[in-house]
Amino acid sequence: MAITIQSTLSSTNSNAIDPSQRRLNETMERIATGVRIAQASDNAAMLGLATSLSTEVRSYNMARQNANDGIAMAQVGQTDLQSVQDDLQRLRELAAQAGNGILTDDDRANIQLEAAEIKEQIAQTIEGSQFNENSILNSTGSISLQTGIDEGETTDIQLRDLNGLAAGVDLSTQAGAQAALSEIDSALNTTSDYAAYLGSQANGLEGVADRVSQIAINSEAARSRVQDANMAVEMASQASETVRLQSYMAVRAQAQQMAASTITQLLS
Repeated sequence: MAITIQSTLSSTNSNAIDPSQRRLNETMERIATGVRIAQASDNAAMLGLATSLSTEVRSYNMARQNANDGIAMAQVGQTDLQSVQDDLQRLRELAAQAGNGILTDDDRANIQLEAAEIKEQIAQTIEGSQFNENSILNSTGSISLQTGIDEGETTDIQLRDLNGLAAGVDLSTQAGAQAALSEIDSALNTTSDYAAYLGSQANGLEGVADRVSQIAINSEAARSRVQDANMAVEMASQASETVRLQSYMAVRAQAQQMAASTITQLLS
């Protein structure tokens, strides 16, 4: 004859183990990933908010990169303009020298040779001033930078064409050298104005980059509060669930031992 002994304690304990094990597994997963809400089933509304905040963070970071690109382009332009200004200053020195009536035509011919080389250097600098294949010193129009995350949040850098700068300078005669002084001064004023403009644009873009960077940091902090796991809470939860599960397992083991003992007694 078969003997069946049903332990209510064991059955109840077994029903309690599965949820506790599931909670422990979920807690350990949150600790391992650092994420509290990973899918819609965790919390659909909060996941949607976290996704929106994450999108904002990535967009603001890209806006900051765009602003930094604009800063870099302005700095390249300023560096090249400084090189042009150095050449123009040397050219003006030569013009002042060639305008001296003591010099002979041969003297001015030699001065003109250096002046021609300087003008060629100026032309090459203007032609070669580029940032990511965008001409800075020999182009008109503007470059629009997406420095915000929404439509219309842009910063425009106006470009200028400096081709032909001081091209008419001729120091082979005294009259030509004296006339060149005004042309060179005009060229120096043009480059100084453009350099000042690029400098102001770079300063403005630095402010934009700092602002959007701070917004990105704040948005990331908000996303973290919504989505990321609180490690202190999760570690406490892990400890609690582990103790609870161990208690259930101990009780079930004791119940099984009691059942086995009862069976042994009945059979004996």
